Amino acid sequence: MILGGAEVRVWRVQWWVRLVLIAFWALMACQLYWDYGFVAAGEMDPAEIRDGWLFVVAFALAIWALTFRPYIAVEPDRVIIQGALRRRVFAKTALVEVAPTAWGLRFVDSVGLSFTSFICQDTGARNAPRWRDVAEAALGERPAPRRGLDPLPSVFADAAFRARLLDVSSDLEETSLEEDASVWRMRRTATGTALELEDWSGMILVTFGDGDHVIEAVDDVELARLLAAFGRGELMARYWRWGVLSGCFLVDAEGWSPQASRSETRFDRWIERRPAYKVESVPVR
Repeated sequence: MILGGAEVRVWRVQWWVRLVLIAFWALMACQLYWDYGFVAAGEMDPAEIRDGWLFVVAFALAIWALTFRPYIAVEPDRVIIQGALRRRVFAKTALVEVAPTAWGLRFVDSVGLSFTSFICQDTGARNAPRWRDVAEAALGERPAPRRGLDPLPSVFADAAFRARLLDVSSDLEETSLEEDASVWRMRRTATGTALELEDWSGMILVTFGDGDHVIEAVDDVELARLLAAFGRGELMARYWRWGVLSGCFLVDAEGWSPQASRSETRFDRWIERRPAYKVESVPVR
């Protein structure tokens, strides 16, 4: 958009959001129109028509205030954020941050004042959500792609942490580590069996054997116990609940599982308390 010889970029609520809300409003208005027939037949109190029109009008005003009134405008020297009720103007030279939050796109200036617009969300599946275009226009540089909060660093990024886990079993060796340390691969030297650990921000996806895997929340101690079982393990137990595969875990040659409690060291004793499970144990080679 060109305004007064200067280019102004404007972002508004996306058209499909308006369309959905208007369609919903139209359905309510049609329903209210049909209710006149029930009033004429004496099957409905006329006061409900009055209350219905009050609600329809209030809903129409809400649609206008929330989807037609708000906008973000980036001019050559300032940024205007119009909300449903308030407007905030920032000088472009004073802006220090433009980033998505749970409530919308937040603008922060050098003195700490902030204002959030719900026009742009960090949704999506697309490679370049709209908020990145707004941030580039307001700050002069394009932010890196992201989804929601930035992910925490992988636990496998710490070389000392990996070394301590490998010390748990002398039969394990590291084969590779992804560049972002999200996937750590090992193998048993005796059998060549591969083990892959993938960090899912607090969850560890464990893949072993012929691709069977189990997802579980593990802390450092549980992860060390799992690696110990893998280092000397011979069996993988897969279990079903009501005919559906529920998961799998490692069991060593003596029937010990890292998922069992300290007082339940035998696999058969551990599984006795889960009668709904159907268990199959297969060799891990």
